[in-house]
Amino acid sequence: MTRSVRKRTRLSALALVLAGPATLQDPEPPSAEPAVTEAVVVPQDVLLDAESGQGYVETPGYRALLEAVATMSDADFDAQPIVRLDYDATMADPDAWRGKHVTVRGILVQLRAHSLERPLRDERDIYRATITEADGTEGVICDMLGPPPDLVLPHGIEQRRDLVDVEGVFYRTVRFENTASRVVEAPYLIIKRIRLFDEREAPRESSNDWFKNAIIVAAVLFMIFRGGLAYQRYRVRNRKPVAAGPGFREQFERRLHHGATVPPAPPPPAPPPESRPPPGAP
Repeated sequence: MTRSVRKRTRLSALALVLAGPATLQDPEPPSAEPAVTEAVVVPQDVLLDAESGQGYVETPGYRALLEAVATMSDADFDAQPIVRLDYDATMADPDAWRGKHVTVRGILVQLRAHSLERPLRDERDIYRATITEADGTEGVICDMLGPPPDLVLPHGIEQRRDLVDVEGVFYRTVRFENTASRVVEAPYLIIKRIRLFDEREAPRESSNDWFKNAIIVAAVLFMIFRGGLAYQRYRVRNRKPVAAGPGFREQFERRLHHGATVPPAPPPPAPPPESRPPPGAP
């Protein structure tokens, strides 16, 4: 099976992601079940008209995908399965990710307007965002038709440092020259939404969480204490005995039974010399 056939086989389900079924000539009568809203019709070939690793190219498929994502209703978009973008997986096998609905959270480091070759649904510009990790790695390129409605865009904005969430469709990988004049490749998304991260949506720790954390810390400290105590006992049990020298009583008994000599007393001091009269004295 060739690479092209494998690609088309993997993308055979894209009609369920971005396309609805064909209109029936004899529609069925309405049933009691609520009808499922289908997504905007996009031919699956639009996702294959540009190879991964190419530069920015405004192909018919690119324009069709821009329009489809922009005109898709929120209900249709939210009804599709969405996954967190796996940077390494998309770079290793981008064709397996084409057409998937993905979400990305990262730092918005750049947002610029780029003119289209021809207007699309009365829009002359697409807005291209660069999303990275906090350290500037794993960049993701995101194109959106028209200005993002949820962001305030000052005049001439280029550099930003906002934490954002984006949701869109994975298109392919794109190769370009970054601000450091290096040619790099990154995942390329056509996005539906970009919005500032809402801290109120992040999970917060409650008083019960603090109590649980305190119990965990106390348990860890107790285990460390028990481990240190067990180690000290192990050292005491396995310490080699040291031969002790004879004590005072033992030394005394040895001297007593083995005839210890007593040192002699010092000699008495010599008497002073006798005084004799000089010769010729009376």
